[in-house]
Amino acid sequence: MLAVRAAAYSEQAFMWMDDEFFARVGHDLRGELATMLAGVHYLLRYQKDLGAAPRDMLERVRGAGERLKRLLDEFDNSIWLRADASRPMAIAACDAGELARRAAGHLEEAATARGVRISFDAEPDGGAPVEGDPELLRVAIEYVLGFAILRSRDRPVQMRVSISGGEAVVTVIDEAGPVAPEPLARLLDPFGERGAIPADPVAPRRRERLGLGLAIARGILGAHGGGLTVEPTSERADGGSTEPASGLSATGLRFTCSLGGVRRGSPPGSPETTGRGRAASASGDDG
Repeated sequence: MLAVRAAAYSEQAFMWMDDEFFARVGHDLRGELATMLAGVHYLLRYQKDLGAAPRDMLERVRGAGERLKRLLDEFDNSIWLRADASRPMAIAACDAGELARRAAGHLEEAATARGVRISFDAEPDGGAPVEGDPELLRVAIEYVLGFAILRSRDRPVQMRVSISGGEAVVTVIDEAGPVAPEPLARLLDPFGERGAIPADPVAPRRRERLGLGLAIARGILGAHGGGLTVEPTSERADGGSTEPASGLSATGLRFTCSLGGVRRGSPPGSPETTGRGRAASASGDDG
């Protein structure tokens, strides 16, 4: 019995050290990056005598720095890949529609740069209330929406907010083309999304994401008692539809984010968590 308890305590200590490792590495790297970007921003804003070539180089460094910031955030949030992630939540009442709009606002610049128009369906009367960590839920929605934007150069992306079975749901629909069954089945696994993001025609080796965003979103929503699923869709943003070809979606993907709910004072994964449980797989099953 003593050995079992010692092993349990060791495992808990390892988990704490793992969390601490992610937090410290992310914090230190972000601090250094912020200093570098501050210098670049200063030069671009105040050095009026910069020539075209130096200014272009600084703009490239600024862009790389902003991308690195996003990659570090993804690295830091990767703690939610664990089913037993132990980070505390700041539980509060929030509205799914507002969370979706905030996520879209954070990604507005990226959407504009890719020629993507984000549209919203009308929210339900009285809104779509949910109890959870507003920042974490916004992060989860943002990873899903960001993936759709990366796939959708010069194409629309649609967001819907609804209530299903008493639970707030955010749906993201793109028209970026089909994904073959095998990569689709792995899409919500760590690094699975890489197979469904087309290479950037300007910089094919550039990484906008580590490839963990959808898996992190699934973990965050699961910790709230909700889940994330993805399926092919032949639906278009204008309300029309086309017939699927060769067993693949003719238009794109539909992501369903079930936000679940966590009561105040309840730790993630506790019996007090409400919602339908973790809907994890790309196909809606365990495969």
